[in-house]
Amino acid sequence: MYQNDNLLNSYNNANNLTNIRIQRRTERSALHNNKRTYVRLSSAALFASLFIILFGLFAGGFGDKGAFAATEHVQAQPFVIVGHGETLWSIASEHAGKGKDVRDYIDEIRKANGLKQSKLQEGQKLLLP
Repeated sequence: MYQNDNLLNSYNNANNLTNIRIQRRTERSALHNNKRTYVRLSSAALFASLFIILFGLFAGGFGDKGAFAATEHVQAQPFVIVGHGETLWSIASEHAGKGKDVRDYIDEIRKANGLKQSKLQEGQKLLLP
């Protein structure tokens, strides 16, 4: 009986050592899987960030330049609204610069507005050159 007990104890001890080794391996592989998951998530986040940055650069470089028109300074062309009794002569003499011939300025107003005649209507919008 003594021999059987010794044999059984040695078997149990060996089996316990094997179980401990298996448990340690399982713990190590679980840690390894956690590290692998962390690396995969980090790689995916890095790839997504690079994709977004590159897409933004290419979209900005090749995109429609009209999207940034608001940042460009566009000069508004001056205009007048024709009042009751105003003529091209009165408007031109009022807005022509110093030393500028009023007749030349009238011609410029007519060209800028596509006028064939000198007749104006009240409320008409005239662009000033």
